[in-house]
Amino acid sequence: AALVRCSTEVANLPAAVLLEQAALAHLRAKPRLSRKCAFFLILAGFRYTQCGLRSHATRCYSAALSAYAGRGWFHVEDHIRVFLGRQAHQLGRPLATVGCFLRVLGETGHQAPER
Repeated sequence: AALVRCSTEVANLPAAVLLEQAALAHLRAKPRLSRKCAFFLILAGFRYTQCGLRSHATRCYSAALSAYAGRGWFHVEDHIRVFLGRQAHQLGRPLATVGCFLRVLGETGHQAPER
């Protein structure tokens, strides 16, 4: 909790590092808090994006996706995959870009029509 509280009072890069450390603390907790870890990884990834550190942001979002994948949180998975697709495009990785967006488009059958 202290790491998260401190992350609101500092610049983006230190905040990203603090949020990533908070995520790891939740992963090491007993019992393991994997969804909370993934949530803090998303926050850290967002802060890394604000700093222009796209590869670190991609790493955080990719790690978070593994926690959410296959659990029925389709909107969260889609958000992460769209983010990863955009980052891959910005990093000049066309195959990764297409792969991310195809996963989003290919999995529309499991959600409601308003998607």
